Amino acid sequence: MAVQDPFEQTIKKIWSEVIEKNSEITDMVKVGNRAKRWTSEKPRKNRIGSSDAPEIDVFPSSFTRTGRTSSSLMITHGWIIALTTASKDIDKRYTLLIWELLRAFDQAERDSDGQFNLGLDYVQSVEISGVDPSDQDELQQRGASGWTGLLAITVDFAFDLQKHLRDNELE
Repeated sequence: MAVQDPFEQTIKKIWSEVIEKNSEITDMVKVGNRAKRWTSEKPRKNRIGSSDAPEIDVFPSSFTRTGRTSSSLMITHGWIIALTTASKDIDKRYTLLIWELLRAFDQAERDSDGQFNLGLDYVQSVEISGVDPSDQDELQQRGASGWTGLLAITVDFAFDLQKHLRDNELE
Protein backbone atom coordinates (compact mmCIF):
# COMPACT_ATOMS: atom_id res chain seq x y z
CA MET A 1 0.00 0.00 0.00
CA ALA A 2 1.26 3.48 -0.83
CA VAL A 3 2.31 5.64 2.09
CA GLN A 4 -0.07 8.51 2.71
CA ASP A 5 -0.03 11.55 4.91
CA PRO A 6 -2.66 10.88 7.60
CA PHE A 7 -3.58 14.57 7.86
CA GLU A 8 -4.13 14.93 4.12
CA GLN A 9 -6.02 11.64 4.08
CA THR A 10 -8.26 12.92 6.90
CA ILE A 11 -9.09 16.26 5.28
CA LYS A 12 -9.80 14.57 1.93
CA LYS A 13 -12.30 12.31 3.71
CA ILE A 14 -13.87 15.28 5.48
CA TRP A 15 -14.39 16.92 2.07
CA SER A 16 -15.67 13.81 0.26
CA GLU A 17 -17.59 12.00 3.00
CA VAL A 18 -18.94 14.95 4.95
CA ILE A 19 -18.98 18.30 3.14
CA GLU A 20 -19.58 17.17 -0.45
CA LYS A 21 -21.91 14.36 0.58
CA ASN A 22 -24.47 17.00 1.61
CA SER A 23 -26.44 17.97 -1.52
CA GLU A 24 -27.59 21.26 0.02
CA ILE A 25 -23.97 22.36 0.39
CA THR A 26 -23.01 21.25 -3.11
CA ASP A 27 -26.08 23.03 -4.53
CA MET A 28 -25.10 26.28 -2.75
CA VAL A 29 -21.35 26.24 -3.38
CA LYS A 30 -20.14 25.74 -6.95
CA VAL A 31 -17.28 23.31 -7.50
CA GLY A 32 -14.92 26.17 -8.39
CA ASN A 33 -15.71 27.85 -5.08
CA ARG A 34 -14.62 24.87 -2.97
CA ALA A 35 -10.94 25.45 -2.20
CA LYS A 36 -9.05 22.17 -1.92
CA ARG A 37 -5.54 23.15 -0.99
CA TRP A 38 -3.95 19.72 -1.61
CA THR A 39 -4.80 19.72 -5.33
CA SER A 40 -2.43 20.85 -8.06
CA GLU A 41 -5.04 23.36 -9.21
CA LYS A 42 -4.99 26.84 -7.72
CA PRO A 43 -7.14 26.20 -4.64
CA ARG A 44 -8.92 29.55 -4.61
CA LYS A 45 -9.09 32.71 -6.64
CA ASN A 46 -6.88 35.68 -5.84
CA ARG A 47 -9.73 38.05 -6.75
CA ILE A 48 -13.35 37.25 -5.92
CA GLY A 49 -16.62 38.69 -7.09
CA SER A 50 -20.25 38.00 -6.32
CA SER A 51 -20.27 34.89 -8.55
CA ASP A 52 -17.40 33.48 -6.47
CA ALA A 53 -19.49 33.41 -3.32
CA PRO A 54 -20.20 31.63 -1.24
CA GLU A 55 -16.77 30.06 -1.04
CA ILE A 56 -15.64 27.27 1.27
CA ASP A 57 -11.99 27.02 2.13
CA VAL A 58 -10.60 24.46 4.57
CA PHE A 59 -7.09 24.93 5.85
CA PRO A 60 -5.02 23.49 8.70
CA SER A 61 -4.69 25.29 11.99
CA SER A 62 -2.76 23.95 14.97
CA PHE A 63 -2.02 20.55 16.38
CA THR A 64 -1.15 19.44 19.88
CA ARG A 65 0.54 16.29 21.08
CA THR A 66 -1.87 15.19 23.78
CA GLY A 67 -0.19 12.06 25.07
CA ARG A 68 1.94 9.02 24.54
CA THR A 69 1.87 5.49 25.89
CA SER A 70 4.17 2.57 25.29
CA SER A 71 2.14 1.72 22.19
CA SER A 72 0.54 4.92 20.87
CA LEU A 73 0.91 8.63 20.25
CA MET A 74 -2.12 10.90 20.63
CA ILE A 75 -2.50 14.14 18.70
CA THR A 76 -5.31 16.67 18.34
CA HIS A 77 -5.22 18.47 14.99
CA GLY A 78 -7.44 21.30 13.85
CA TRP A 79 -8.65 22.71 10.56
CA ILE A 80 -10.60 25.87 9.89
CA ILE A 81 -13.57 26.05 7.52
CA ALA A 82 -13.82 29.58 6.13
CA LEU A 83 -17.17 30.51 4.55
CA THR A 84 -16.74 33.65 2.49
CA THR A 85 -19.53 35.91 1.28
CA ALA A 86 -19.18 38.73 -1.24
CA SER A 87 -21.46 41.09 0.63
CA LYS A 88 -21.26 43.04 3.87
CA ASP A 89 -24.78 41.80 4.55
CA ILE A 90 -24.96 38.34 6.03
CA ASP A 91 -27.68 36.82 3.92
CA LYS A 92 -29.69 33.66 4.23
CA ARG A 93 -27.14 31.64 2.21
CA TYR A 94 -24.52 32.25 4.88
CA THR A 95 -26.61 31.04 7.82
CA LEU A 96 -28.08 28.20 5.78
CA LEU A 97 -24.58 27.08 4.81
CA ILE A 98 -23.53 27.00 8.47
CA TRP A 99 -26.66 24.98 9.27
CA GLU A 100 -25.97 22.50 6.47
CA LEU A 101 -22.35 22.07 7.58
CA LEU A 102 -23.56 21.29 11.10
CA ARG A 103 -26.06 18.81 9.66
CA ALA A 104 -23.40 17.22 7.43
CA PHE A 105 -21.09 16.59 10.37
CA ASP A 106 -23.96 15.31 12.50
CA GLN A 107 -25.17 12.95 9.76
CA ALA A 108 -21.73 11.59 8.87
CA GLU A 109 -21.33 7.84 9.00
CA ARG A 110 -20.45 6.39 12.40
CA ASP A 111 -18.69 3.14 13.24
CA SER A 112 -20.34 0.28 15.14
CA ASP A 113 -19.55 2.04 18.44
CA GLY A 114 -21.23 5.23 17.25
CA GLN A 115 -17.91 7.04 16.79
CA PHE A 116 -17.37 9.50 13.95
CA ASN A 117 -13.90 8.46 12.76
CA LEU A 118 -14.11 8.68 8.94
CA GLY A 119 -13.38 4.95 8.70
CA LEU A 120 -9.73 5.56 9.61
CA ASP A 121 -8.36 3.38 12.42
CA TYR A 122 -6.18 6.20 13.78
CA VAL A 123 -9.00 8.77 14.00
CA GLN A 124 -10.71 8.71 17.38
CA SER A 125 -13.24 11.52 16.91
CA VAL A 126 -14.17 14.49 14.73
CA GLU A 127 -15.94 17.57 16.08
CA ILE A 128 -17.08 20.88 14.60
CA SER A 129 -17.55 24.15 16.46
CA GLY A 130 -17.98 27.83 15.73
CA VAL A 131 -15.41 30.59 15.67
CA ASP A 132 -16.37 34.27 15.58
CA PRO A 133 -17.07 35.58 12.05
CA SER A 134 -15.05 38.49 10.80
CA ASP A 135 -14.87 40.94 7.93
CA GLN A 136 -11.21 40.51 7.23
CA ASP A 137 -8.76 42.80 5.49
CA GLU A 138 -7.74 39.77 3.43
CA LEU A 139 -11.13 39.91 1.68
CA GLN A 140 -10.48 43.49 0.61
CA GLN A 141 -7.15 42.38 -0.84
CA ARG A 142 -9.11 39.82 -2.87
CA GLY A 143 -11.41 42.55 -4.21
CA ALA A 144 -14.48 41.93 -2.08
CA SER A 145 -16.13 43.49 0.89
CA GLY A 146 -17.78 40.66 2.72
CA TRP A 147 -17.64 38.33 5.66
CA THR A 148 -15.74 35.20 6.41
CA GLY A 149 -17.42 32.95 8.91
CA LEU A 150 -15.14 30.49 10.62
CA LEU A 151 -15.86 27.01 11.88
CA ALA A 152 -13.30 24.78 13.57
CA ILE A 153 -12.87 21.08 12.89
CA THR A 154 -11.06 19.20 15.66
CA VAL A 155 -9.80 15.67 15.06
CA ASP A 156 -8.39 13.45 17.78
CA PHE A 157 -5.83 10.94 16.49
CA ALA A 158 -4.28 7.93 18.20
CA PHE A 159 -1.39 6.54 16.16
CA ASP A 160 -0.16 3.04 16.88
CA LEU A 161 3.61 3.40 17.32
CA GLN A 162 4.47 0.22 15.41
CA LYS A 163 1.81 0.16 12.70
CA HIS A 164 1.41 3.84 11.89
CA LEU A 165 4.65 5.52 12.92
CA ARG A 166 7.35 2.87 12.41
CA ASP A 167 5.86 0.81 9.56
CA ASN A 168 3.94 3.79 8.10
CA GLU A 169 0.89 1.63 7.35
CA LEU A 170 -2.11 3.94 6.99
CA GLU A 171 -5.52 2.85 5.73
